[in-house]
Amino acid sequence: GRIQGRFLRFTDLLFGCAVLGCIGTGCMPESRETDAERAVRATITLSDMAVSSKSVEVNTMNEVSLLVFDQDGLAEKCIIYDGGKDIEIDLISGRTYSFYALAGFGYPVFAENISEMDELTYHMETPMEAMTSEVFCGRVQGIEISEDRSVNIPMKRLTAKISVEMDRSRLDEKVSLEITGVSIGNCPRLARVFEKSR
Repeated sequence: GRIQGRFLRFTDLLFGCAVLGCIGTGCMPESRETDAERAVRATITLSDMAVSSKSVEVNTMNEVSLLVFDQDGLAEKCIIYDGGKDIEIDLISGRTYSFYALAGFGYPVFAENISEMDELTYHMETPMEAMTSEVFCGRVQGIEISEDRSVNIPMKRLTAKISVEMDRSRLDEKVSLEITGVSIGNCPRLARVFEKSR
């Protein structure tokens, strides 16, 4: 898969930056902390969307890109981590944030402004990706952080897995039937992640 538009593709885990590291010019320097704007801790949890809880398994999410935008829409943090666990991050008390999470893209995702997320697309390049990819996305917007708290991001599946079951109970005992192939047509390989797609 690949990102189209104004997105940067990073390799080698963002040029050697440590996992759980902060990336980009919008990251919070220590000098921004004051008595009125003290650092508070947010614990980020990824969870199933209730409507699709049967199809989404949080434990299968890997290489999560977590993007945090401040109230002005500027990137505050971009963190890459294993989606099978919660993550704690430091933010500024009294500010409002939006949280975006993407998993299974196969590479880190970065944006400088929240407006870029509207143009974010996922493109499936090969048929094999349809069999192996488990791509997830989720967001929560306008969350005011005034004290240490948990932030839950409901995740939904961007790509679907389809299983085929065949009922042979009405066949005669001497009749054998074997499925040699299944094809599904008119499926787009490209989809917007957070905006409507056909």
